[in-house]
Amino acid sequence: MLPRPALTALLLAAGLGLPASADALLENARAASKEGPAYLFDMVFDDGGQRLTLTVDQTRPENDRVVAMTPELSKLSGEVAKRAERLKKETKGNIWCQEFTESIPASAKRVSETASTATYHFTPL
Repeated sequence: MLPRPALTALLLAAGLGLPASADALLENARAASKEGPAYLFDMVFDDGGQRLTLTVDQTRPENDRVVAMTPELSKLSGEVAKRAERLKKETKGNIWCQEFTESIPASAKRVSETASTATYHFTPL
């Protein structure tokens, strides 16, 4: 066992060798093939006045990929309803996954993790 100062110095030196953005999950995602599977994911749109959460399933046909929305579209009105309907209709093609990692800044922070999910907070590039 190394004495405490030597162990601390070793850990510090090892940590300094990593980039600030070194997150193994993000690095694995960046290294994945662009021809991978289509994923189910949640997108949150928040303009400071209204927050919309959409669950998108890319395996479904175009124009039918939003499988859930909170709040429900039927409970929205006015401009918010129009925006939600537009977002729902615009889920065509490869909307995220193939180029998604190119939108993740180096400053992305992992805010939580479970056995099946990792949640990050960032503003897309």
